[in-house]
Amino acid sequence: MVPYFIVLVIGAILYSKASGGLLKPSLPMLFFWCYLIFSYIGMAYYASAFVARGYGHPDARILWKVWTDLSLCFLIVPIIIIVLNRIVDVRSEVDEAQCFEEGPSYSLVVLIPLIVVATIPTLMFMRKLESVPLFLALSGASYADMGVARSDSTNAFGGNYHWYSLFFAHIIPFLSYVVLFNYIKARKHLILFIILFILSITGSLLTLQKAPVLFYLMSIAFAYYYFQMKLVPFRKMVIFGLLIVFLLFAVTGLSGVRVVERGGDMFVSLMNRTFCGQILPLYFYYDMFPKYQDYLLGSSFPNPGGFLPFNPVSVTKMVSYMIAEGKGEVVGSAPTVFFGEVYANFGTVGAVMSMMFVGVIIHFVHRFSYLFRKNIVSMAFFIWFIFDLSALSMTGISRYFFNTYMFGVLVFALILYYGSKMLRVATRRD
Repeated sequence: MVPYFIVLVIGAILYSKASGGLLKPSLPMLFFWCYLIFSYIGMAYYASAFVARGYGHPDARILWKVWTDLSLCFLIVPIIIIVLNRIVDVRSEVDEAQCFEEGPSYSLVVLIPLIVVATIPTLMFMRKLESVPLFLALSGASYADMGVARSDSTNAFGGNYHWYSLFFAHIIPFLSYVVLFNYIKARKHLILFIILFILSITGSLLTLQKAPVLFYLMSIAFAYYYFQMKLVPFRKMVIFGLLIVFLLFAVTGLSGVRVVERGGDMFVSLMNRTFCGQILPLYFYYDMFPKYQDYLLGSSFPNPGGFLPFNPVSVTKMVSYMIAEGKGEVVGSAPTVFFGEVYANFGTVGAVMSMMFVGVIIHFVHRFSYLFRKNIVSMAFFIWFIFDLSALSMTGISRYFFNTYMFGVLVFALILYYGSKMLRVATRRD
């Protein structure tokens, strides 16, 4: 455990230097906390979680590789950011662009129809489901029934799930950021924000996944302090963290997960599931490739329109099948930290290169973040974008190559901003 804590301390120091402080709202700060929560901290419970899930005792060599690569990523990303920060100064540009455009950034005449348009696909999605997992959980259904319902509403959903989730998991939260910023700036539309907040929470819980609701609540707190360019008070962060942990436990219990696992008590079981859920699959990525399956060499990456000479495969489903085979579990998907997918395609060298690449991306997004501090719509898009990017701590890198979610949110942002602007111009002429 000593090396674990040494890496943790060094990583915290590096991220503090890369972001200007672990409590200062920025993309490097956000990635640090997301990676810490969803990836690194779980190593303390990894072996016990592995046994508790019924997978037997892990191979010590693979377990060592999991910890080594998680630690490398924890250190490489901030080192890349620090090096690039020394080459390209960030602070001067950020300090020069703190003013907002005069006047309101949106019109309710444009915003309300957009909210309605974003809500309709959510209702359509719920109608297509035989059982909505959230409602099933509230009705006290069995663990097996909820497991099937969760699978049917996500991986096994046969009606283009990503298009429906674009609206209830991305666009509605984005609109809530817009209204939140307007309330902070002008103290207007609080009721509208509360409505959007409830819609966003409901959308996050529809399929009983823990990460979406956690990310959304984190994004609201982050947005509040980012808008005012304030440090997050440590005391409030601790309180918020305890609230998040309590909420995660509640969602875990709500989703029908058996509280007492094999040989484990309630607290350890919930800690295992909360902090190890995204990195447990990493073990099977390392075990599967190349021992049982040749490296994919890019075939898990998207191939829109079949333009490239390969048929895309879902590495998350391949690994999930390996995990579930012979255990009677519902086969879904097994996403893990971003370099796990790169390893499945290009091995260890590719995984390390991807860590450096992510460091470069985080630096340049942070470098040009001042460009988004022009109006509340652009700032809301930036908040959505950096939280979507921070999901790399728990999902594959390939979905960012052709990011339909970003395109959809950007379209709504442009309609809201320019539609409101044209409406104001037309009103002034009249």
